[in-house]
Amino acid sequence: MTGHAPAADPKTAPPADAGTGTDRFFLAQCVKDETMAESIAAAFANTSVERATIVHVNGAFHTDYGQGAAERTRRRLPGRRVAILSMLPVDDIDGVVPGEEDLARAEYLVYTVR
Repeated sequence: MTGHAPAADPKTAPPADAGTGTDRFFLAQCVKDETMAESIAAAFANTSVERATIVHVNGAFHTDYGQGAAERTRRRLPGRRVAILSMLPVDDIDGVVPGEEDLARAEYLVYTVR
């Protein structure tokens, strides 16, 4: 998150007591995660299919390692299976051996050619 530059317009700078721009960016990401999780839970609530599968696509930042939208969805849907699939670009798809970090990232890993 520190890689995002602050807005150039001084009128958009946070007040002195509002924390850093990174704090505000993090809070904005939390709002996005909560909104995505709420939408997923609402989709389950609005289906009459007992074993419905809902696929939600988002950036890895929102679900990798079970965090963000994934964690918030699990909180809203206790007892439901929430599985994370992460796409990982690699240079040599034939030589991929998942490391500990990749295995912790998601339940399913899909390697793609960079």
